[in-house]
Amino acid sequence: MSWILRTVVVFGLIGGGVYLFAGADPSTTRPSAAQAPTAAPLPPAASRPAAGVVTNRTGRPPEAPFEIVTSPGADYFLKLVEAGTGQDALTIYVRGGERLEVTVPLGSYRMRYAAGETWRGETHLFGPG
Repeated sequence: MSWILRTVVVFGLIGGGVYLFAGADPSTTRPSAAQAPTAAPLPPAASRPAAGVVTNRTGRPPEAPFEIVTSPGADYFLKLVEAGTGQDALTIYVRGGERLEVTVPLGSYRMRYAAGETWRGETHLFGPG
């Protein structure tokens, strides 16, 4: 049964990524260079987090297997949000090109993620651009 869940999660991540990138209209998601405010570049964080669950705010024990497979290049910072309440549940850091297996609390979640090459901390994630 575990391999079925992993397969569903992997295909869900792939489908979600295709949906997010295919549906984005670049002219509405980012301001043009003329509209973009000029700001000093953000400094990189001292170090990237260890791969795995960074925070678990649910108060529930992790029980369900969750597998993430990434392509080389960018690292990923995932946030699982409770589907019913919109409350942050878990954050997970994944290094580009690696396969990560973690356990998460049982529940229904929406996944949000950021990707990039230079980690700038949880506040700025991978920074502008």
